[in-house]
Amino acid sequence: GVIWGDVYKALHGSDYVAVGGLCPTVGVVGFTLGGGYNAMYSRSYGLVSDNVLSFTALTYNGSMVTASPETNADLYW
Repeated sequence: GVIWGDVYKALHGSDYVAVGGLCPTVGVVGFTLGGGYNAMYSRSYGLVSDNVLSFTALTYNGSMVTASPETNADLYW
């Protein structure tokens, strides 16, 4: 999986901000599943889990599916 250090390197110099973890060696998925509190940005932007628009998951039967509020909402929520 991706760690926050990789995300920060990819965003360096851009106009984007990641509401991510303060430790660059923490995994993005684990941090997000735990709610994702960031002391610097969560007051303004909420938890990381509040900012997930969609995700792609591998199901038990090997199918890759995208989940969002509109598509596969049961998996998203």
